[in-house]
Amino acid sequence: MSRLFGPIKQIGFVVGNLEEALAYWTETLGIGPFFVIRHLPLEKFWYRGEPSTPPDLALAIASSGELQVELIYQYDKHPSAFLDCLQARGDGLQHASAWVDRKGYEKNVAQLKESGVPLAHEGWLKNDGPRFAFFATDMKAGGFQYEVSDVADPQFSALGETIREAANGWDGSQAIRDLTL
Repeated sequence: MSRLFGPIKQIGFVVGNLEEALAYWTETLGIGPFFVIRHLPLEKFWYRGEPSTPPDLALAIASSGELQVELIYQYDKHPSAFLDCLQARGDGLQHASAWVDRKGYEKNVAQLKESGVPLAHEGWLKNDGPRFAFFATDMKAGGFQYEVSDVADPQFSALGETIREAANGWDGSQAIRDLTL
């Protein structure tokens, strides 16, 4: 997919226990610090093309070099591609993501929809926040979903830069940093 929409910037893992996953990534793999949003403020959400109640999610985000790692934990049972993956396969890789600006988001999402790739879920954060669309490119064994997100838009990209800078030279202290959006 990167040949179509640019380099993969993020890999996302669904987890059944956020605290255990954070301990594994920070202590065993030495990746961090993780910035944790405990209840992601979603404004709108669609599951398989239909309006749906937004799931209650926690996101934990860290960088390893230029690659961002996202851990996704869902508190509730509202339908989502995250819950689908967790129930089908357990903890593990759920998606890879390319980042675009707002104009690129509309173009890439339209292109994927037109090509017939099924849309797994889509939404955006409150207060005109970033949008995301997950496409069901996980039809093959070992496959994962593909996310398009407009977090490369200048109004959103500062947070990613903060996370990347915090990882450079991280000494292992303050491994978990709560973040409010």
